[in-house]
Order: sequence, then C-alpha cells, then structure tokens
Amino acid sequence: ASSLYHSLHPSGTPPLLPIPLSTPSTSHRAGILEADTPPRNRPLLATPRPGALEVRVTMSETHARRLEWQRQAADDFTVQHIMRTQTLEAGARDDTLEDTGSSY
Repeated sequence: ASSLYHSLHPSGTPPLLPIPLSTPSTSHRAGILEADTPPRNRPLLATPRPGALEVRVTMSETHARRLEWQRQAADDFTVQHIMRTQTLEAGARDDTLEDTGSSY
C-alpha cells in the first residue's frame, strides 16, 4: 500500500500516462506502410483482390456450419443429460418404493 501511496501525485491521483503517438497506417494486404507507398500505388493496395469476396463468403459459411455443429453437439449433450437424470430419478423412486415395501 505504501508503494501505491508514494506513486500518487500530491492530489491523490495516479500520474498521467504518456499519450501514444499514432503509427502510420499499413496496407492490409502486404503490411506495407502507406507513407512509404507512392500515391499512384495506394489505390492498388486498397482495392480487394478478385475472388476475395467469394473467399470471405466461403469462410463465413464454414464458420456458420461449425457453429451449427457446436450448437447441435450442445443440444445432444443436454438431451443426454436430461435422459440420464430422469433415469437416475426413476431408479431412486424404485429404490424408495422397494425400501418402503420391505419395511412393512
């Protein structure tokens, strides 16, 4: 606690952290700094490649199928859990009835 106390300004607030300087933006395609790219080539780097949309759609469909498979697996697990619970409860009722019947 004392080290925290000593790191505080007299006002009791922590010192301000330095503001990070902005980094030059990069092309998403090749990691090339736009500042280092001649202006005539910048539109080339910004335009999507042919077939990029189809690739993204395919990836999205694959991801959706994976999520659906996971959802179905979770549903199956839930149903199995409910069935096991019902079986155990039925067995416990049978045991209780047998115990009650044998005590008379």
